[in-house]
Amino acid sequence: MKERKLLLVLAMLLLAALVLAACGGSAENNTGNTGNTGAQGDKGGLNYTFSTTTTMADPGAGIFRYNNATVGSVTAIAIDATTTEAADLSDYIATWDDSTSTVKGQIVVKSNTNS
Repeated sequence: MKERKLLLVLAMLLLAALVLAACGGSAENNTGNTGNTGAQGDKGGLNYTFSTTTTMADPGAGIFRYNNATVGSVTAIAIDATTTEAADLSDYIATWDDSTSTVKGQIVVKSNTNS
């Protein structure tokens, strides 16, 4: 009886090895082909659209702008309370000036594209 079980196990192992060989694989390397690259996802942070207008007024939903076209001369930023995804951030934005420190915080502006 033990001999039959041993032969059966050996036969199954041999069959498994033949199937792997026929598929071009091995027990050590069983990965498939690499798929297509997916679309770029959004980067972390709050998503707004930049406006080149320098008027300090409500920029409109999902938009922000500087008060000067020269970045080094910017002294104010107009930013809407809603993001481009229509998320209402008015309560969050209202906390930005709550600090008693001279420096209230930092805003980092980055493009959402990889180019």
